[in-house]
Amino acid sequence: MVLPEVVGHQMGIKAGLLVTAVEPGTGELAPGDVITAVRLGGDRTTRDWFGVDVLQPGGPLVTRSLSSIADLNHILRSWSLHGQQHAESGGRTSTVVGNCSLIVTRKGQQGSVECPRLQLWLGVTKPVLVSGQLARRLHLPPSGGLLIQNIEADSPAAAAGLKGSDNIVQNRNSFETEIPLMAGGDLITAIDGKPVQGQDDLTKALSEKVGTNMELTIFRRGGVQKVPVTLSFEADVRK
Repeated sequence: MVLPEVVGHQMGIKAGLLVTAVEPGTGELAPGDVITAVRLGGDRTTRDWFGVDVLQPGGPLVTRSLSSIADLNHILRSWSLHGQQHAESGGRTSTVVGNCSLIVTRKGQQGSVECPRLQLWLGVTKPVLVSGQLARRLHLPPSGGLLIQNIEADSPAAAAGLKGSDNIVQNRNSFETEIPLMAGGDLITAIDGKPVQGQDDLTKALSEKVGTNMELTIFRRGGVQKVPVTLSFEADVRK
């Protein structure tokens, strides 16, 4: 997620959001860039501008000027969830699917970069895949799942009532080395009805999720429960 912090002018450039820091995965943005608008649904070109696309006359289907960081986040949230926006033209509203670009000014030149997708946030940290003998030892179903280790405070997981682990057991790994494992937490056995099979299933589900509603099937204290969770965006947490 790009982290713009102020709205202002630079060297006569049109007012916009000044990029003061950039996180991994934000493409070609750099500190000092000024984001002036968001382009939705425009055709992409092949000519490079600092390694990204140059704006061409008539390219954008709809361009939205930015007045605040909240405005930028609102657009990115919608695009990240649906990959589409509603564009108004001549009193009609149509759906624009696909491209989203940030219109950026850098050193007096204007170009565009692809919008960064925002990461949905659950608040379950470092779940551990357990199954078979280890699951039986922990009094869990042998088919296994992801054992929750920790729940972040004020997270969607916490709001949904998911439970982290509260006691330490020693687990012997494949190298016959004893390693500590937190136990006693909820075991996630399915995500949106799809059985958990791998360590990265939760991370993958969050990255591919459309919408903010997720249903987790968990095993807790000998019983199976379905827990609805309303996800949020990491960008919202950092405001």
